[in-house]
Amino acid sequence: MRAADACAPSRRLGEAPYSDPSALAAMPPRARALIDGSIELFRRAARLDATLDASPPPSPARDMIERLRGAF
Repeated sequence: MRAADACAPSRRLGEAPYSDPSALAAMPPRARALIDGSIELFRRAARLDATLDASPPPSPARDMIERLRGAF
């Protein structure tokens, strides 16, 4: 898969499904742990998606190279 295809909005995980707290409380501990882990996975994926959408921070080294290029 190409990087551009991997970044397509259709391939993003999206929002975590809503989990009713009262239903979660009634579940066995291992089921709650699994659901909590999947919610955390959705949160991590959302943070990664946000970094893909953000512009990269300015590079001090690139700025210096551009200044040197302009000086000569």
